[in-house]
Amino acid sequence: GREPQMCQLFCGSEGFSPCHYDPQDNVFLQVTGYKRVLLFHPRHFGCLYPWPVHHPQDRQSRVDFEEPDLQSFPRFAELKGQGIEAILGPGDLLHIPPGWWHHVEMLPS
Repeated sequence: GREPQMCQLFCGSEGFSPCHYDPQDNVFLQVTGYKRVLLFHPRHFGCLYPWPVHHPQDRQSRVDFEEPDLQSFPRFAELKGQGIEAILGPGDLLHIPPGWWHHVEMLPS
């Protein structure tokens, strides 16, 4: 196996995380409540319209998932049916490989 290059801990209880990808493995542990995670394979990079390299949000999609602007981001429509949805509850663990896009939102308990 390979040795981890980085270890970070993110904690949050409300809201959402806009669709983005990370260059390293992620292990997502849901401690309390429920979250919906929508995952997209790295091959869908062009359909998610990331910000330009060196922009402060350069690994994040410019598309508003709640109200996508298909005139500005027409290829986003190609993602319909392509995502993998995971509903995580207390104690659930999800591995997100490097380069996989993920959009996370808190669900009502």
